[in-house]
Amino acid sequence: MTTGPTTRPTTRPSSVVLTYPGQGGFSAGLVARLRWHPDAASALDCAARSWLAETGEDLTGIWANPAAGLPELAELSFAATQVSIFAAAVAAHAAVRDAIPGTPTHLGHSFGEVAALTAAGAFTIEEGVRIVAARVAALTAADAGAMTAVMGDERTVAALVAAVADPSFVVAGRAGSGQTVVSGRTSTVERFEQAAAALEIPTVRLASPYPFHSPLVRAAVPGFVEAVRRVGWRAPRQPVYSAILGRHLTADDNLAQVLGDGLTEPFDLAAAVTVLSGSGAGLFVECGGRTALTGAVQRTLPPTGPGSAPAALATDDGPQPGSAARAALAARGGGQLPAEPVDPRLLAALRELLRADLEEMVRGLVADGPVAAGQPSREEGHGPGPEAGPRTGPVTLAVAPPAHEEAPGKPLDRAAVLAQLVTLYAEALEYPEEVLAEDVELEADLGVDSVKQTELLGRAATRFNLPAVPADLAVTSLPTLGAIADLVLGSRAAAA
Repeated sequence: MTTGPTTRPTTRPSSVVLTYPGQGGFSAGLVARLRWHPDAASALDCAARSWLAETGEDLTGIWANPAAGLPELAELSFAATQVSIFAAAVAAHAAVRDAIPGTPTHLGHSFGEVAALTAAGAFTIEEGVRIVAARVAALTAADAGAMTAVMGDERTVAALVAAVADPSFVVAGRAGSGQTVVSGRTSTVERFEQAAAALEIPTVRLASPYPFHSPLVRAAVPGFVEAVRRVGWRAPRQPVYSAILGRHLTADDNLAQVLGDGLTEPFDLAAAVTVLSGSGAGLFVECGGRTALTGAVQRTLPPTGPGSAPAALATDDGPQPGSAARAALAARGGGQLPAEPVDPRLLAALRELLRADLEEMVRGLVADGPVAAGQPSREEGHGPGPEAGPRTGPVTLAVAPPAHEEAPGKPLDRAAVLAQLVTLYAEALEYPEEVLAEDVELEADLGVDSVKQTELLGRAATRFNLPAVPADLAVTSLPTLGAIADLVLGSRAAAA
């Protein structure tokens, strides 16, 4: 393959942005659901075959286990986690690509840039796998370290980083408005976290054995750049926006150097989301497990109108029928569609993605389906329907309720309710459970905005089989998990 592409990809504004997560963006539950879709299944099989040929490591067994996750993959190798994140992302893209109108923009976060470029056509899946393997090999030359996310004022965080007085300890980037990531030696990160805790600034350690976006991984860059150069690349067929360069990539960019510099240079995901939204992007779709980038979009963009919210349609963890993979499957009619109905609010927003000749078929899938508690239907005036006109901003596409609903009348004590709430909120927010003490304020301490709090109250109502959350309920009256636990117990007692 030649490495000097001669055609320039289009960079026209797109109404849809496909985002690709970095470290942590994997769930085996997502991979299991993606196999419902023939194109996604083909992408996963291609990645697995290529990885086996490249490394001799067979991941098909662990990918087939919906209970497995990154901890189980990490027991095999760091490399296994990396290729699994990549495979899930490109497979999720394969599942949704035919339901996207026009030409989307691809936005990769950190390691997710490899998947973004692959989805945009710069690499085949096989070539992407080779690049993942080369990246892992190159990192053996880098120093080990850690990264932590900080929820707080950026200037305060920057001052605290400077106070640590370690030249190799840096601000790695902005993951969203009000969330900064820092990176450095593990001992320095620990000192920073202790100082932040003394100032009551929440931090969350990221699942990364390397201090990416810091000088400590600089030794890995030359080997990685050379490896990508040997693989080669094509001009992306669709627009790719770099959160590190702060612009669209062009045919003149040396993609080997772009990916190499991405190991050490800081990122600004918040700025990328803001720029793309200002250029006309109305929907951000997260291609990958969990919802880290969905949260970044939520934190960055303000609500744009009644019933809408700055969020992404995430291919989230767990067997939830409102996932992007399921939506794309419903749209195309391929594979085996599970029996449970698609959430009606999801359909209302998804209609803007579907071709007109598929609208009636998808409407039939959900005509009689229930609305999840706390997630208003289109008929209630929330969420765009076909009569709503052009979307003016990102839209929240509600996911279906989680499993393990509590039967009505079943006695619960406060400790049990709190434990379940902590698990539910930790999974949704991707925070360690120990951060979610019952008196920690969701917005003031953890930066969880009112839109996300309303969504999570709906999930909690479903989990405990409560009536739907009233539309006029002010989430400010429930600032902590302790207050929400009291609401759950009071509502169940009133219903008994």
